[in-house]
Amino acid sequence: ILQLRQANHDLIKYLDHLPRFMSARQVGKHANHGLNYDEGYVTFALIWELAESFAKLVVERYHQVYPGIRMWYEAVKRQLGEDRTLINCFGRKMYFRDQWADSLFKMAYSAVPQSTNVDGLNIGMCSIYEDPYICCKHGANADLMAQVHDSLLLQFPLWVIEKHDDIFWSIMNNVYDYLSPQMKYHGREFKLKTDMKVGLNWGARHEQTNPLGMVETNLSTDPIEFVEEMRSLLGVAARA
Repeated sequence: ILQLRQANHDLIKYLDHLPRFMSARQVGKHANHGLNYDEGYVTFALIWELAESFAKLVVERYHQVYPGIRMWYEAVKRQLGEDRTLINCFGRKMYFRDQWADSLFKMAYSAVPQSTNVDGLNIGMCSIYEDPYICCKHGANADLMAQVHDSLLLQFPLWVIEKHDDIFWSIMNNVYDYLSPQMKYHGREFKLKTDMKVGLNWGARHEQTNPLGMVETNLSTDPIEFVEEMRSLLGVAARA
């Protein structure tokens, strides 16, 4: 791990003092969510069972790479100081009336990104459900199976893939568009990328143990190629 890190000139300037037993990916994975919302190095050390000296180094290096995060903290505090109100990217207002302390700030840091994520998902879910070509019995007759905070699970009749590749491809694009709604924050309009996976069961695809499972798909690929891949899965399922 240390040799690979030292060979990467982009990483070495940030990670040259990190222990050799953790890769850059491992450090980033441990740090990503908690440190976005002002997790301190003592808590970070406790959660990940690290020495506090190492945890402190990770926290400081993380914010060195992403200096805008601490600027975000200060912006949130200033807004709370004005009216105790935050507004997410869909215009939903959230009020914070607890004691003025770190616990209040940490709830507020996560409020806008987390609520924006789930609001966007729920707006998209309603649009998918109301689309006559997706969930209606006169369309593809798809079922909404589950909403899991940041993801939706849908199922479609197999005939959609077997006989109507144009319908299937259109549905995939519509679902993607519904789950990537236009958002606005401080005058800036943008969309968040949505990942999509397809398969014939809910598990992750594995060539040996679960060849019919979910695999990530890219809608920029050739539609015919993608649909043919789905049909080949159906062939595997039929033989099984």
